[in-house]
Order: sequence, then structure tokens, then C-alpha cells
Amino acid sequence: MNENRIGSLTGVVFGLTALPLLHLSVVDFENKTATDVDFVTHIADRYIPISIASGVGLLLVGVLIVHISWLKGLLSKHTTFGAKVAHNCALITASAMAIGFGFSIVTAYGAHEKFPDISVRTVAMLAENLGTSLMIGLAAFAGLIALLGWRKQFPIWLTLIATIETLITVAATVGGVPAAAALVTIVWVLANSIGMSRQARK
Repeated sequence: MNENRIGSLTGVVFGLTALPLLHLSVVDFENKTATDVDFVTHIADRYIPISIASGVGLLLVGVLIVHISWLKGLLSKHTTFGAKVAHNCALITASAMAIGFGFSIVTAYGAHEKFPDISVRTVAMLAENLGTSLMIGLAAFAGLIALLGWRKQFPIWLTLIATIETLITVAATVGGVPAAAALVTIVWVLANSIGMSRQARK
């Protein structure tokens, strides 16, 4: 399997599985009205599924790192500096996702082992928000592709997708709706993986 196929495949895998894994790793943390005792008891009961989803999520972060390294290589042919900046921004997203999944495991383990309720709930809050709040880092690649595309270095359809993704993600993040930014970014990764793979073969 060549580098281009691996890079594209990792993007497709991320695009198809990131949203379900992000959801499953934190869905049990979303009850804001439950008392601390009820909240922790519920998490303790869900210890295994939360841990499994979060563990697979950590593996997915590795898949994302491979994918963004591939994107960096492709875009370095057009702009070395821009590719490095976008790659570093995307690594922030990957790091935030890894910490978020890690905190989900810590939350589930803490509830299972009867750690102080307030500690479990605090870590759960961090886990719930970290996975999506910095998804904008991936939009740096979209922004770069859009910029290069308007300079006629990529097809118009790839340029338009990247432009729309960048604008929506920035607006959603600034507007305090990181979940929407995450959804749009994940869908963009899937579409862009296929498009960039076609470009790389030309």
C-alpha cells in the first residue's frame, strides 16, 4: 500500500468514525441536572463502554496524525511554510482529542473506583469539551487549501469545499458552537481525503 493510499484511507477512517467515537466517549457526561452522586453512579455503571469508546478514540488520534502528516507532505510541494503552520495547528487538534479521550477514561475509572464526586464531575466536564473545542486546528489545512485553490493550484470544487469548511468552522467556534465546527470539520476531512488523493495521482 503506497503512501498516497494510506494517507487517503486514514482520512476516510477518521471521517467515518470520529463523530461516533467522540459522542460515545462523552454522551454519558451530558446530564447537567443530576446530582453529583447520581452522576457518578451512572458513570460507574457505564465504565466499560466509555473506556472502550475512549480507548478506540485514542487509536483514532494516531490515525489522524498519520493523515495530517500526509497532507503536510502534499501541501509542502506548494508552500513549505504554510504546510508546517497548518500541520502544527492540526497537531493541536490531535493533542486536544487525545487528552479529551484520556480524560474520559479517567472519569470512568474514577467513578468506578469511587473517587470524590466533584473530582469525577470536573474531569468529565474537561473530557466533554476538549475533544471538540479545538477542532478548529484542522481548519488550518482547509484554509491553506482554499488559499492555494483560489490561486488556481487546486480544482474549484476542492477549493469551494475547503473555503466553506473554513468559514463555517471559524464562525461556529467564535460563536461558541464547537460541536457544529467539529461536525463540519470531520465531514470535510472525509471529502478532502478523497479529493486530495485524486489530485496526488495526477
